[in-house]
Amino acid sequence: MGPNRFCAGCGQPLSPEVGFCSRCGRPSSFASAPSLPGAETTGPLPSPGRFPGPNGRPPAGFGPFPPSPSRDREALGWVHWASVVALVGSVESIAWVVWDAVQSSGSGPAWGLWFTSVGQVELAACFLVAVGFAFGLVEFVFLRRAFVALRSVEPRFGSPATSATVALVALPIVALGAALVLAGLARTLSCSNIPSGVDCVATSSPAFLAGAGLVFLGGITLVIGALGVLIGVWRLGTRYSESRFQVGAILLLVPFLAPVGWVVILLGAGKVRGRISGVSNFALR
Repeated sequence: MGPNRFCAGCGQPLSPEVGFCSRCGRPSSFASAPSLPGAETTGPLPSPGRFPGPNGRPPAGFGPFPPSPSRDREALGWVHWASVVALVGSVESIAWVVWDAVQSSGSGPAWGLWFTSVGQVELAACFLVAVGFAFGLVEFVFLRRAFVALRSVEPRFGSPATSATVALVALPIVALGAALVLAGLARTLSCSNIPSGVDCVATSSPAFLAGAGLVFLGGITLVIGALGVLIGVWRLGTRYSESRFQVGAILLLVPFLAPVGWVVILLGAGKVRGRISGVSNFALR
């Protein structure tokens, strides 16, 4: 049976069994029948906000919520850049861990060749914390923007957006605590150069203990927020029927596999963006 309705947004003919416009993605609950004598519509229109497919099931490639090309492009763009930033940050963190392990084993340069004073050791520790803080901050900001963009068309992205906000609050607390802890450890490492009889137990100082407390409390909050963000990444996979998001979310749970996870998410975002831009019927299959 031929189409007997037209999209109110772009005028595309609509078949009775579809729940959204194949050209602009607008839900057919807003579509109207052509103003021709004898024209009729078949069956009730879908309720606003959802669009059933044949036999009452959603169309292939979507959840129960209608597509929104502009919102989807915006959200996937933020996910793309969040993945790039997080990937660079993950590689940087692993590089520092490997460098420290090589140095500690004695096969690499000694601390004294790189840092000639306690102040330089403290500066290096604070620099590492600041770099990790910057990458994490930008990552959570971008992911939050992605979830906020989708929240208006799919309310279940509201909780991941809130989780990203929680992570943004916890991250500075962890960074401050880590800076205090690393500074104390740097002073402890320099104790070998201080004459005997001089108290040099920096790990028992109030600043070190306060830093440890901040890392503990902020870390718990950060983990809770990060898990909520991972749930949001998983839901991207269910919205677009793209398993790369879900695989990437699982890989992010393993620290040394985090770079691989961000690469997988980056590829998934690129694939879905290509579908939205290159497939005229917006069928993300």
